[in-house]
Amino acid sequence: SRGLGDVYKRQVKLIKYTDLQNAEILVGNCPCCEMPIKQFFGGETPAATFEYKCSACGTSCVLDREKRMIETAGGSSRAGWP
Repeated sequence: SRGLGDVYKRQVKLIKYTDLQNAEILVGNCPCCEMPIKQFFGGETPAATFEYKCSACGTSCVLDREKRMIETAGGSSRAGWP
């Protein structure tokens, strides 16, 4: 029988292999049409920002993980974590 230590080691290896460590999900709304936005940030060194284009209205914005903001050319709005 294998101990919990072996199970833990396998889980850590799986998380690193799938690049899911340091997982965060930014949740907010499109600053133009209010369409919900959910974006995953993760990996060994998660990106600080992500360029996003709304699928409903086509507005381009930048999701800033560190500031927890959705930024557009005309301003920014708050986003949060689930």
